[in-house]
Amino acid sequence: HATRAGLRNVSCTVVDAHQLPYPDASFDRVTCRLGVMFFWDCRRALEEIRRVLKPGGVAGFIAWGPVERNEYMRAALDPFKKRQPPPVPPPGAPHPYRFGAAGSLTAELRGAGFTDTTEEARNVRMTWPGPPAELWTRLHEVSAPMRPYFDSFPPEVRAEAIQEVIAGFAKYFDGREVVIRTDIVVASATK
Repeated sequence: HATRAGLRNVSCTVVDAHQLPYPDASFDRVTCRLGVMFFWDCRRALEEIRRVLKPGGVAGFIAWGPVERNEYMRAALDPFKKRQPPPVPPPGAPHPYRFGAAGSLTAELRGAGFTDTTEEARNVRMTWPGPPAELWTRLHEVSAPMRPYFDSFPPEVRAEAIQEVIAGFAKYFDGREVVIRTDIVVASATK
């Protein structure tokens, strides 16, 4: 996207958040959108993020809010859940709603040594610029932690559930885009 936009001051590198390949105090800001809840050792990854921040640097995070307030994920998951519930993750294990409880992300940030933490729940409008079937495809492609669950069903059962997901998304489709509401958690913290 940066190349298509003609941006020349952006570079992208895939790295492990638990072992960042950057020197101490390298960055003024670090952001993480819908990823912090999947860190397998959250404390370690947050400590790494703090390490690479300059003194006074700020880290910002977005995580999914509680599933009960997430129309997007309920529309995607309910057709599968009614056929077979997903496995319950062990306490503290990575999963999409790990930080849905108020204050849970702030507690993790403070535990990693951050200060001046803020956390806010927001209900946001999420827009997909295309039809419901494309939104399902995108969700399946980017939801690596959920993919084993989605793919665990026999083919005919999986196909039925997918059709229900698409029908669920269709309720939010205006003929041009899917517009659906969801809760997110927005948090920031200072080194």
